[in-house]
Amino acid sequence: MITTVLVVRNRGQRQRAAQAWRTRATAALGAATMARTLLASIEDRDEAGRRQLEAEVEDAAATLERLGLDAPDQEAGNMARRAAEQLRSL
Repeated sequence: MITTVLVVRNRGQRQRAAQAWRTRATAALGAATMARTLLASIEDRDEAGRRQLEAEVEDAAATLERLGLDAPDQEAGNMARRAAEQLRSL
């Protein structure tokens, strides 16, 4: 009986942790997508704006990379790290 309770409790904790991770990943991906879109559309003559957006892109990539280390499973971690790499290659 105790084992069953512990298994159910652990499963619930893993599910909550995975949901929290997905929420953070969704927010990071949204920030990355917005920064990437803005970076692609900024005019070359706006150097200060470009530098600011490049910093935002790097922040988003770093967040995705950290999320990759915290991922609930290997596939999610790989996807987060891959997204960070692709974002940095813009």
